[in-house]
Amino acid sequence: MPNELPPKDLKTLWQNQNPEATQVSIDEIRTKARDFERKIRRRNLREYAAAAFIAAGFAFFAWHSPSTVLRLGNVLVAAGALYLGYQFHRKGSSQKAPKELGATGCLDFHLEQLEHERNFLDNSWKWGIWLIPGFIVLMGGAIKAGYLGKALPFLVITCVWIAMFLWILLRKNKRKARALQREIDELRA
Repeated sequence: MPNELPPKDLKTLWQNQNPEATQVSIDEIRTKARDFERKIRRRNLREYAAAAFIAAGFAFFAWHSPSTVLRLGNVLVAAGALYLGYQFHRKGSSQKAPKELGATGCLDFHLEQLEHERNFLDNSWKWGIWLIPGFIVLMGGAIKAGYLGKALPFLVITCVWIAMFLWILLRKNKRKARALQREIDELRA
C-alpha cells in the first residue's frame, strides 16, 4: 500500500513522538481507590465464607472420624482454613480512604493500598501452605487405617487436584501482583 511507512520510518516516527504525561484527576483516583477497596472487601468476604465452610466440613469429618490420626488430620485442615481466613483479615484487608485527602494524599493512599495488596498476593504461598500438613496427616491416617486399597484412586485424584489448585492459585496471585505493580508504576510515572 502506498500509505504504509517502511519499518525503519515507523521506528523513527515512534521514537520522535512527543510523550505527554497522562494527568489523572483526583476524582479518578478516589473512584479507583473506592472501587479497589470494594473489590478487596468482596474478595475477603468470599474467602471468609470459603474458610468457614472448609473448617466446618473438616470439623464435621473430625468429629465422625474412626481413628485418632484421621481426626487429627481433619482438625489440622480445619485449623489451616481458619488460619487462611485470619491472614486474609490481618494482611489482606484494605483501609477506607479518608475523605479529606487532597490530590497528593489521595494518590499516596491509593498507591499504599496497591502496594499492600501486591505484597499480600506476592507472599500468598506463605499462608497457603498451612493446609498441607493436615492433608499429609490425612493421607498417613488413611494408609494406617487400611483405606489405601479401597480409596487409592480417590486419594491420588484428591492429592493431584489439591496440588493443581494450589499451584493455579499461586500463579494467579503472582499474575495479579505483577498487574498491580504495573498499575503502581503507571501511577508513579
